[in-house]
Amino acid sequence: MWPTSPSAVLSPKWTSSLLWASNASRWKHGDREVGTLIIETKGHDPLMEVKEAAARRWIAAVNADGAQGRWAYRLVRVPTDVAQAIASAAKELSED
Repeated sequence: MWPTSPSAVLSPKWTSSLLWASNASRWKHGDREVGTLIIETKGHDPLMEVKEAAARRWIAAVNADGAQGRWAYRLVRVPTDVAQAIASAAKELSED
């Protein structure tokens, strides 16, 4: 089963709100906004490495600019890895 919210994987203090795409959400821990997570799920895709590299470059550029807050990117190939991907992104986003 896929987690439907951060609190399904993390503590109840974590919340998210869906952004423009089904794979991007803005995250809060309590009242503090910590960032935005883009999570992609992919099965077989011959261009997966190219797409992942492009997404990571884009995230790095957005974070370097800083005007849109902090962002994290996770690519998940196996559905059972979604919870771990969410947990690691939450940790990354909440670090100062």
